[in-house]
Amino acid sequence: MAHGRSGAWWAIRLGIFALVVVIFMCVGAFFLIRLIYRTAALDPFQPSLQQYLAAAPTDQKPTEEGFKPGMIAVDLQSNSLDHFYFELPNDLRAANPASVKTVVFLRWDKAATHKYSNGRLGYTQMCAVDVVDLETKTLLKSADFQGDPPPSSIGRRSSSATGSSPADKIVLFLQQNTGR
Repeated sequence: MAHGRSGAWWAIRLGIFALVVVIFMCVGAFFLIRLIYRTAALDPFQPSLQQYLAAAPTDQKPTEEGFKPGMIAVDLQSNSLDHFYFELPNDLRAANPASVKTVVFLRWDKAATHKYSNGRLGYTQMCAVDVVDLETKTLLKSADFQGDPPPSSIGRRSSSATGSSPADKIVLFLQQNTGR
């Protein structure tokens, strides 16, 4: 009788383990499919990347003019198209390379802003944003953004914690400064 219960216990544990593995695989598949989709959606813009990078600001003072819809996002640290593009509302996002009017240059960073009782660090995400008119290569506005701070506490075994991205604040900034 004891052997029967032990076998049932192992079957339950194995079932739970299999369920956890399936859940992790599904979550991993979701993120992989999203990455593949986003990369494919940005592919049409790839041939124009050098044109966008050529518009990067150098020692210009912002004109403080409004932005035009038709935006593309470029990560200045990697000199690549930035997936922040997908955070943009449809009415601001460029539909194709011919519709790009404004380049949003991003420099992402994070800084250690908290130290937890276990000695680990907490990080705040930051982003420096330069918005440039692609046609005139004019720097329209520059701004720095910070995400929310990391949680006030973390578990003993946690290695670190990071606060939220400032992406929503950047989107709001772009919306408020776009002349439609």
